[in-house]
Amino acid sequence: MIHIIAKRDERWKSLPQGTYLACHYPRPAGLHPSRWVQNVYPGWYSSGTEMAQAIIGGLRSSDPPAYVMIDELKGSNKKMVAECANYLKNYSASGQTPDIRGKWGAYLVNGVNVSYARLNPAIDALLEADAIITCEVYLKISTWKLLGRRYITRNMWGTRRYARLKWLIARKQYKNSKSHITGLIGLTDKYLNRKKTGDFIREMQRTWQQIIPEPMGGWKWDIGSAKGVAPHWPGWSSDVKL
Repeated sequence: MIHIIAKRDERWKSLPQGTYLACHYPRPAGLHPSRWVQNVYPGWYSSGTEMAQAIIGGLRSSDPPAYVMIDELKGSNKKMVAECANYLKNYSASGQTPDIRGKWGAYLVNGVNVSYARLNPAIDALLEADAIITCEVYLKISTWKLLGRRYITRNMWGTRRYARLKWLIARKQYKNSKSHITGLIGLTDKYLNRKKTGDFIREMQRTWQQIIPEPMGGWKWDIGSAKGVAPHWPGWSSDVKL
């Protein structure tokens, strides 16, 4: 489970062990490298090859992160991400050390109208490289309240969100990929409002896990309205104080 954190707010220190915390370089003081996910941004690089070399450099450093994630794959950079993924796949296939397979991946852009199929050739390149794929699924609690809990998963997530996730799973199977698919819930003030947050999070997790067994992580859960999320998060210790 990956949580994207805001380094300036140290509430991330209260996250339970066994979760991974994502942010850009440098690693926050007090965060052990074994729990750090280093985010890299395509805009920092002139090509996919350059980004791939930076990812390799991070994973080969003397104090490497647990994982490196591309933040984020979207329509405007899909060719660059595909180039990066192909480079990393070939690097792994060459037998060079360290073995970086499964140690890097990409977040998939959020949006009601996003089509994962239209993010190709990058999606296929990520799957063929066995990269981690983390889906940004940022639903608003206001929308959930309008739908009501009696609605089925398809209505909870919206037809397009549901369909693209099912497409991604089918594509993974078609490619015989070992990619690990995870998810992120949007937890800033734009998505929450501090009321019935626990019910919303539990329902999000329940419906997600009908499709993907692993619980979702959170996007900047440690700022704004997301402060109320902690007591409702899977695996959270009741004695945690924020």
